[in-house]
Amino acid sequence: MKKCSWMNSDTGILVLRIGVAGIFIMSGWLKVSNLSETVGFFASTGIGAFWAYAATFGELIGGLLVLLGIFTRLGALLLAIIMAVAISLTYKDITLVMTPFILFVANLSLILSGGGRFSLIRKICGCGKCMVCKSSDVEEKSAPQHTQQ
Repeated sequence: MKKCSWMNSDTGILVLRIGVAGIFIMSGWLKVSNLSETVGFFASTGIGAFWAYAATFGELIGGLLVLLGIFTRLGALLLAIIMAVAISLTYKDITLVMTPFILFVANLSLILSGGGRFSLIRKICGCGKCMVCKSSDVEEKSAPQHTQQ
């Protein structure tokens, strides 16, 4: 099979970002649209209202960050923490723990890989020393230089 130009790790990260973000944005939006029921459900499990709000808006905002590729690692970390808590609450039932575990692993992958080339923010710090800056410098240096004649 001939290798296509779009078959690379950056495209894979983009697909992962869209999938993970879609799940969390939809989940966060459903919780926001029924916030009183969400708080009631959290209260029935022994979790306070503050944590219900934190999880709800964390899912929504973290999902948006991951989708857009803006501070992808931070957004994925936030979502991974939410999933770690969900795992700790559902660990007794294997059927309930699988979904949070899969989403935890997907977010861990995004924490380790970052947003990839197709993110809105690729160069955050501009220090020239970290891996993000070095990889973007390589892309800029490998591009043909145009000189004025």
